[in-house]
Amino acid sequence: MTRRAFSLVEVVAASVLLGVGIVAGMGALGQMVGADTRVGELENMSRLAQTKYDELISTEQAATSTEGDFQDIGENRYKWDLEVSPSGITNLDTVRLIVKPTQDSTTAPNAEICSLIYRVPTTTAGAG
Repeated sequence: MTRRAFSLVEVVAASVLLGVGIVAGMGALGQMVGADTRVGELENMSRLAQTKYDELISTEQAATSTEGDFQDIGENRYKWDLEVSPSGITNLDTVRLIVKPTQDSTTAPNAEICSLIYRVPTTTAGAG
């Protein structure tokens, strides 16, 4: 006699293997979507950090502003912190701007810009 059909054991084994493959594929797809979301969020925060840094430096507000948000451009998911500290060299300060999500999350990334800024020394004109 010639066999022309699959046995029940073969059908069950094939179904189990197919099920495992589908579950693994869906898990990998979910991880890829999560990674893409995190990269997009980090890219957005980096862009906001660069824009805010440029704004603070060009308007010379780096000495007076220390924190804020992005409500003025309609972005309420992030906030920024600015740290200005002496670099150890006269008239040269270290400026560090950090953009982070407004909701506290230990897994969310932060975007950071760290640079140096030269402060023009103030001179007093003497009578002479």
